Amino acid sequence: MTPLEILTAILNSLWQAAALAVLVWLVLKWLRVNAATRCVIWWAMLIVLIVLPVAPRFTMLERPSQSAANRSNRSAATPAGWYPMPAEVELPPAIVTLPEKPVAKWPLIVVAVWVGVFLFRLGRVVQSYLYLRGVKRKSMPSDFPLPDVGRRARVLISSDIASPMAVGFLHPAIILPEDLADGMTRAELDQIVLHEAAHLARRDDWWNLIARLLGAALALHPVAWWILRQIEYEREAACDDWVVARTGAARLYAETLAHIVELTWANGDSRRSEALASGVFGHGSRIGERIETLLEAGRQFSPRVSIMRVAAGVFLLLLLAGAGSLAPRWIAFAKTPASQPETETRMAFEVASIKPNPSEENRTPHSNKENPGGIDYKYISISDLIRKAFSIKTNFQLILPRGYQQKPWEIAAKAPANSRMQDFPLMLRSLLADRFHLAFHHETREMQVYELVVAKGGSKLKEVDPPGGGIGGNRTADGMLHVKDNTTLATLATFLTEELRMPVIDKTSLQGIFDIDFEYQQMETAAPSGGGAPVLPGPTIFDALEKTLGLKLVQKKDPVEVLVVDHLDTNPTEN
Repeated sequence: MTPLEILTAILNSLWQAAALAVLVWLVLKWLRVNAATRCVIWWAMLIVLIVLPVAPRFTMLERPSQSAANRSNRSAATPAGWYPMPAEVELPPAIVTLPEKPVAKWPLIVVAVWVGVFLFRLGRVVQSYLYLRGVKRKSMPSDFPLPDVGRRARVLISSDIASPMAVGFLHPAIILPEDLADGMTRAELDQIVLHEAAHLARRDDWWNLIARLLGAALALHPVAWWILRQIEYEREAACDDWVVARTGAARLYAETLAHIVELTWANGDSRRSEALASGVFGHGSRIGERIETLLEAGRQFSPRVSIMRVAAGVFLLLLLAGAGSLAPRWIAFAKTPASQPETETRMAFEVASIKPNPSEENRTPHSNKENPGGIDYKYISISDLIRKAFSIKTNFQLILPRGYQQKPWEIAAKAPANSRMQDFPLMLRSLLADRFHLAFHHETREMQVYELVVAKGGSKLKEVDPPGGGIGGNRTADGMLHVKDNTTLATLATFLTEELRMPVIDKTSLQGIFDIDFEYQQMETAAPSGGGAPVLPGPTIFDALEKTLGLKLVQKKDPVEVLVVDHLDTNPTEN
């Protein structure tokens, strides 16, 4: 994904992440769920937030019914610009489309700032780790007893820290400030050591490391920052529950927390609480709110995670995230030909003359000419010009701005020396961008289509080699249209699209080159009988396909790629 695609995905998922986070917060406030369970649910919410930006790309993947054969036919035989489903996943239409400047640098600037903040905060995490390792190395051992936490740990005394903390990873330890140890009773120290032991038992040292790394990566995401604060608070509250569940002395523990606050503030100690250490005064601990919670009458204290409630919460989050991925995008940035990749050379005509042509006298099938020296269009509409520029074969794939008034143009342009005819579409794109200020984007929309499938009786096609020169129809003397060529079914689908003026998608899964030979009566050539319905002397195109080729057209709704014009000037600018 490009920087612009990444930023667009994050912007479009931001409101979904905020709505889900608020919903989780309200539900957890309403339900009586212990802190350990709330902490796990917030972790699940953080994972959903990370997945949300890319969720639409998975929900809009090709349907399983479209085979690999169709995808290969699409690139091999289908004309450029006509793809029933695009090679890259197209997202739902945007509610607001913002024009992108031809050479937009701001996405790279935003990404550079984001990377800079990430590296800075990552450096702070490394600095914190080195600092705490030094503190642990210089600390003095203590004979203070440590409860069984399922990990080999020790209690240390240090004069370099301001508050108790659990320093973990491979060689965990509980470090108590030297001043604090002298100012508290043995019973109070027991409570504090139990709190720090709870961090080691819950392996909060490792979870805290993961949270800090995610915090560095998501530093500019406001919802992620808020969720990480909730996780930090619930982690401390879960350790409070762990202590009270073991001692049954909620009031004594609350008084201990209040006392340690008084001692720390009385000493006026401004030393920081380190990022990789879990402690009673960690960032986001909200000590006052925790004390009030401990003193609530009738409250039950449990350190266990409720698996059933976590499973229900995760299921609900995934359900809501899946529904949110199908919602319309709020923001999209229009793509312009001028903003094509740097690896693609921008091609343009040397000089071009564009003027309106209100006269119908030049409107003939051969009035528009192209040769290696340039183009000479005597009479062309803007929609036909865009279709030529993007190799779009049918009008239904082009969506002009609502109310746009088309008028015919006379266009003459000189191509650079040694130009090739296949370069003309790129030159036309540059012409549209420079003179008509065209801005556009691609979308995948649900449309009524015909699916070309094998009929009930089986295929009657004969595989041949080599391919022909291009499928087409020749009118016979009786008004029938005779279609004959050696080609692929993807090319046949394109021919049928133009004939029926509705998308036709090859769903036969038949690969190879076939002898396509059938005749049918076009509706507009049928002679009316007595002013009533037209009489068809021959089979319709539907009957001819089924009887002659063993193929059938089934009308359904399918995703179709379209080009949506976001901006187009009515009058072109001068050279």
